[in-house]
Amino acid sequence: VFVAFGDLQATMYPLLADERSVALNIGTSAQIAFRQSSDGGAAEYEKALLARSTCGLLPFFNNGKVIVSASMNGGNMVMSEIEARIGKNATNAEIATLLQAADKFAERNSNRPFTAEATGLFHCERGMPAADALRLHRIDPNDKRPIADEEAIAAVCRRVVANMLDLTPFDEGRHQIMLLVGSAACSRFAMPLRRELGQRSRSVIEIVKPEGSTSAAAGAAAFAWAESDL
Repeated sequence: VFVAFGDLQATMYPLLADERSVALNIGTSAQIAFRQSSDGGAAEYEKALLARSTCGLLPFFNNGKVIVSASMNGGNMVMSEIEARIGKNATNAEIATLLQAADKFAERNSNRPFTAEATGLFHCERGMPAADALRLHRIDPNDKRPIADEEAIAAVCRRVVANMLDLTPFDEGRHQIMLLVGSAACSRFAMPLRRELGQRSRSVIEIVKPEGSTSAAAGAAAFAWAESDL
């Protein structure tokens, strides 16, 4: 018999094997999680991070603790733009087609200058003053071209990524591996993430898509198996 843990910790159990790893999950909302330093070597960084209202400290397996930024703007921002463009009654097939087009757009333009950007947020982050509403515009005010649907979705995904990294900057001396969970592994998020990290970080962070299931049920099963001595 095992004590119950939250679904976030269970999901992260197979991912956060050591203190070098950071897990980034994007679903309806977005989460970033990593193990608290066990030797106090990152005490100042962690103290500053936990002073932010968007971060919290949760119990983790094997008497550890995990630092988490949860319930950040994520897929909800993307869906709001999808609904604005193709309607709230769009079918799952129509939504999937647009998301696939945004993935391809991100791949084609991974190293090109951006011509459109999203600003603002879908909802206010915890502890923040009221955020500006989500808006899209051309970066060059003289560029009067309409923003295509797939370009708009890609721009919103970049805004999601930038917001996450603003709220949860990484410890460059310790964090070396980033594991992408859920929609975070899709090109519309993964491509701008690589670009943002390259611009923000002086060190190289390896970006990895985990193999196999990353669900809470899979994590709980993995923990039960590891503790069963079978």
